[in-house]
Amino acid sequence: MNINANAQSYNLKENELQGAMPAIQQAKDHAEERLLRKQQQIACLRLFSEYGYDTDIAGHFAVRDPEHTSCIWVNPMMIPLRILTPDDLLLMDHNGDIVEGSGPVNLGAYVIHSRIHAARGDVVASVHFHSPYGKIWSAFGAKLPPINQDACAFYNQHVVYDVYNGVPQDVLEGDGIVEAMGDCHTAVLRNHGLLTTATTIAGAAWRFVAMERACEAQIKAEATGRKLVEVTPDVARNTQEYLASEYSAWLSFQPALHEAFQRFADLDHESRKVCICGAGSHRWIGARSCRRALCLGDAGRVKRDLRGRDPVSHNSLD
Repeated sequence: MNINANAQSYNLKENELQGAMPAIQQAKDHAEERLLRKQQQIACLRLFSEYGYDTDIAGHFAVRDPEHTSCIWVNPMMIPLRILTPDDLLLMDHNGDIVEGSGPVNLGAYVIHSRIHAARGDVVASVHFHSPYGKIWSAFGAKLPPINQDACAFYNQHVVYDVYNGVPQDVLEGDGIVEAMGDCHTAVLRNHGLLTTATTIAGAAWRFVAMERACEAQIKAEATGRKLVEVTPDVARNTQEYLASEYSAWLSFQPALHEAFQRFADLDHESRKVCICGAGSHRWIGARSCRRALCLGDAGRVKRDLRGRDPVSHNSLD
C-alpha cells in the first residue's frame, strides 16, 4: 500500500516556492528503521505525558519491529513516560515473552496489543491510554456522532467494544477487541478508554489525540443542552476519506513531532532532517530540521536559511 499516494491532495499549488508535500521517510535497512521507530515512539510517549494521558502505570504504546515482525516494542510499566528513552523500550513477542530489554510490562499491553499486531499485519502501531475525555465518553458505550469536521475523521472507521470485564487479564479480551474492530482503525472500549491503530507511528498517535479531542468536543457540546446538528452521511463519508487516510493521519502529527524533536535533544532522529519540499533524499549538516529554512524545491535547487545565511545547494549538503 502506497500511503504517500494522496499527498498532493493537500497542496494548494506545487511550485518553486511551495514545493511538494512531504513524503514518509524510508529507512535504508532494518536497523535504521528500528532506530527511527523507537525514537518516534519515545517522542510520542513524552508528548502524551505532556497532554495528560498518562495515568499511574496504565497506558501503552506498541510498535511492530521492522525485522522481527511478530514482536512489538512496548513501554515499560514503572518508568514515567516523560523520562523514557529508546533504551527503556521492551521487545515482546506475541507469546508475552520479553526478548530484548528488562523490566515489568503492563499485562494489558500483552493482552490487547499482541493480539492486534498478530491479527492485523497492516498495523505498525497501536495506542491505548486512559485519557480524560476518552474514558468519560467510553462510559456511554456509544460511537462518536459526526457533529463537526474533526469528528468526521472517525465516521464509519471506529467501533464500540461493548464489553467490560475489568482489567484485561486474558488474551481472549484482546481477541474480542480484534473481532469488534474488523478493519477499522479506532475503538471505544466501553468503561475503559480509547484505542487507535495505524500503519505509521505518527498516524496512530494523531488518531488517538484527534479522537480524544473529538470526545472532549462532544461531551462539552452535549453539556450545553442544545440540539446538535450532525453532518449529513454523504458529507461525513467524504470528509472522513479526506481526513483519515493513512497518509493524512501521518501528516497531521508531523508538526507535533518536529516540535518535539527540537526540544528533546537526546533524540537524534531523522524527523529533524526532513525537508518540507518533500524530495525525501536530502542530507543535512547536524541534526536540525529543515523547517528552520525556506526550501525552494527539489534536490539541487536553492535553500535559503531564514536566519540570514547565504543560500546553499541541497546537493552540497553533507
